[in-house]
Amino acid sequence: MENQQRHIICYYSMKFNADNGNSKGLFLIINEKKLIFKSRENFNAEDLREAHIKCLKCLMAEIERLEIKGKITSEDIVYINTDSKAVIDKINEILNGFKENKCSIKKLSKIALKLQWHKNWELVFNKNNSKELYKFLKEFYGNNKKIKDSKRRNKENNDTKNINKILENNDLDIIFFDFEMNCTNAEGVNNEIISIGAVRYSNNDNKVFYSYIKPSFNWILSDRCKTLTNIKQKEIDNADYFIKVFSRFERWVGEDEVIFISWGNDDIRALKRDVRLNKCDLSIVNKMIDNYGNFQAVLTKHLNNKTQISLINALKAYDIQFEGQQHNALDDAWNLGKLYMKFKEELKGKEFTRSNN
Repeated sequence: MENQQRHIICYYSMKFNADNGNSKGLFLIINEKKLIFKSRENFNAEDLREAHIKCLKCLMAEIERLEIKGKITSEDIVYINTDSKAVIDKINEILNGFKENKCSIKKLSKIALKLQWHKNWELVFNKNNSKELYKFLKEFYGNNKKIKDSKRRNKENNDTKNINKILENNDLDIIFFDFEMNCTNAEGVNNEIISIGAVRYSNNDNKVFYSYIKPSFNWILSDRCKTLTNIKQKEIDNADYFIKVFSRFERWVGEDEVIFISWGNDDIRALKRDVRLNKCDLSIVNKMIDNYGNFQAVLTKHLNNKTQISLINALKAYDIQFEGQQHNALDDAWNLGKLYMKFKEELKGKEFTRSNN
């Protein structure tokens, strides 16, 4: 049975302070009058045009996340509303130049690039963008009901639920993982994963997985990236591409139930982005997304920090010396494992020793 085509409507409302650049955005994604995403974001922008662009990027990133989760399909028509005609005109100018071979794919802006990839997305000028957004919310929640930000409420639950699961069940395997990216600043070019490190903890034993990954679109490392990660260009040139590396990783993980833990949300966001870039449909991806825990969020809350704590400072808080080289994916994953097991030691009395299996 073929999927029924649906109309996905995306709105944003934005307030921009011209004096200091402070901006506030409210974002909605609606599927057939059903709210599937709502979020508020604060950010800085140099001018009104940049504020609109940042709002569109935020919406598009969330649409991609919903596609990966299966809540939006390639059969759906996605309408992305904006009340900035100037931004739409500029993006259309760039896209037309690309279609007429007047510019290369590297010259496309990030928004234009996403519209080029996603043929079912349509950027729409809507002068009533904000009015329609608030009208929908008023009807959806009722006149007197306080509007709550479901994304923020659910985010904490998603960060903690899988970690609580392994704290309560010692039989579950844990895989601590980290990615390094190629940290490019080129306009319209995404940062892609260039290495993966993972440490699997199971019944007081552990195994490791490490591999370089050759990016599909931008594999030339910047000087900053080579200095930061100590990865050489030759190692990336000779590496396998994303799908081949993650096929090996899938075999390494196996079919047992596991929980994947990283430090912060950057790694899982990078994974989702590269899945889209590489049109990857490996089952390991959904397994990671569905069984993922953000230990940074858990420990930050545990230590009563008002801002997110860095991995280095978290290790110091537990009197743990960093072992290896920072920004090496395997060493970062290993030290994350040490930190987690020290945290768990307070509750369960477990130890964590390194091996090279």
